[in-house]
Amino acid sequence: EILGSEKSKSKHLEDKQASENDIFIGDSKNDLKASTKSGLKFILFEQYKSLKSFPSEEQINDNVYIRTKNFKTLIKHFLL
Repeated sequence: EILGSEKSKSKHLEDKQASENDIFIGDSKNDLKASTKSGLKFILFEQYKSLKSFPSEEQINDNVYIRTKNFKTLIKHFLL
């Protein structure tokens, strides 16, 4: 699902009862933080990143499952 509203990302994940079998896709350190807090694997999209909200290399190295440009490159990742 694509979720957005005044709810926090962590609240969305809690309401959806996200489990370790789910994957969170995002493009910011707040997305990464929510996925880590919820114990989810995280796919980081870089194409439209904001330097202000993008995770540090350390955060990426420690917590990102897949780092990719966008959906197209993500799909190619699994087709190879």
